Amino acid sequence: MAILENIPTLKFLSLNLNVFMGNEMSCSRQGFPQLRTLELREIPGLEKWRVEEGAMSHLLCLKNGGRRKLEMIPDGLKFVTTIQTLQISDMPKDFVHQLEYR
Repeated sequence: MAILENIPTLKFLSLNLNVFMGNEMSCSRQGFPQLRTLELREIPGLEKWRVEEGAMSHLLCLKNGGRRKLEMIPDGLKFVTTIQTLQISDMPKDFVHQLEYR
C-alpha cells in the first residue's frame, strides 16, 4: 500500500482475490490523493485496516466485501467526507452492525 498510495494520478484501485497478503493495511496521511474508487474484496487474512486523517481525500466510492476477519471499520474513515457510494457485502455481522450506528 505504501507504494500504491503515492501514485499521484491513481483514481481507481481494486484489490481482489488474495492480492494483499498480510493482516494489517494502512492508508497514511496524504495517501491516495486522487483516488475516487476503492474496491477491497476477498482479502481473507486482513484483520486491521487503518486510515489516517487526510488519506483518500477525494474518495467517492468504497466497495468492501469478503473479509471475514475484519471486524471493525477504520475509525479514520470518518475523515473521508466525500464518499457518495458505500457497498458492503459478505462481511461479519459486527462490521455491518457498526455501520448501522454511525
